[in-house]
Amino acid sequence: MISTDAAKRVTELALPVYFFSGVHDYTVNYTLAKEYLARLRAPLKGFYSFEHSAHSPLFEEPQKAQRILREDVLAATNRLADQE
Repeated sequence: MISTDAAKRVTELALPVYFFSGVHDYTVNYTLAKEYLARLRAPLKGFYSFEHSAHSPLFEEPQKAQRILREDVLAATNRLADQE
């Protein structure tokens, strides 16, 4: 798995894609994740930055994560996503 470049192998998905990314994450590089989502083709995409989180924003900022799940993911929108 370590030698597999998922960004090169997965360039398109036929479903909505939502990235929840902690800005202090040293496991998954924040900048690379944002760049990958920008290149990925999908019918709906949303990138959500968690300013006070590392690798576990669902646990580190649960109220924000729950709001995104309720208002964007379940509603099939990306209104709360980061603005470019």
